[in-house]
Amino acid sequence: MKKEIENAILKHLEDDYDNKIEIYADRNDFEYLEDFIKEHNTLEDFENALINSYDESYFYYLKEIEKSVMDMLEEKELIAHDKITLTDFDTLEEEIRELIQENIEVFYPVNDFLHKNIKIDLLCDFYNEANYDFTANFWVKWLLHSQGYTLKDFKNNDGSNKFLNSLDFEISEILSHMNALTVLIDIEVIDYFKLLEDKKDITLDKSIMLGAFDCWNGSGSHLEIDLEKDITIKNKNINRIILEDTSNQKYEYSVNHVYGLIGSCWSDGYKIK
Repeated sequence: MKKEIENAILKHLEDDYDNKIEIYADRNDFEYLEDFIKEHNTLEDFENALINSYDESYFYYLKEIEKSVMDMLEEKELIAHDKITLTDFDTLEEEIRELIQENIEVFYPVNDFLHKNIKIDLLCDFYNEANYDFTANFWVKWLLHSQGYTLKDFKNNDGSNKFLNSLDFEISEILSHMNALTVLIDIEVIDYFKLLEDKKDITLDKSIMLGAFDCWNGSGSHLEIDLEKDITIKNKNINRIILEDTSNQKYEYSVNHVYGLIGSCWSDGYKIK
């Protein structure tokens, strides 16, 4: 390729395209986000698969730029179809494509997806409850301690304490023998992966919706415990995270599959630590 042609192309890419291709996400692209996450359950795999899913858009923009470059070269009379052989033209076209790819940076809408909120059900395991098939309700003791109470306080409650009353009601309305303390969270995708891969702890606002839930049999209580203080759940105490809006797995029902709640029941009142 002649230096004159190369310089003209580089100037065109800078002037007309700012040396970049920006690919934007369509609102429909988020429709099956939870299933996509479930299929690609590490951050690296998720990002790579996401980028690959936009190949069609990338090649569309690349073709548009190639056409624009060819039009510019003809307009400046740097090439002429009637004065170049087909073989030479094919070679030039390939060189132009390579030059474009080397000098155009592609921006994919990865951050749009990473900062999109998804609804999750976070099931806890305190004092190795899984060893007892979640039949011992050890979470009650943990939750009491998190709010500054003991089992003795709970047993001696005279009905004047809102938190203790709500906990008592939650326990009394449990309908099955297996239950885990479950929290409903509206979480950003990037934070979801931090819980999964970086093993981060999560602090939850006291207004968060939580209670006893049985994902194995599709049952539970009212999920209406009224906390007095924020709670921090250590990553080691996370038994599983269920993605809402995904297909049911055997013995893993989501809260929404069981209750059919409105979206605002999942709260974004959290901090990752």
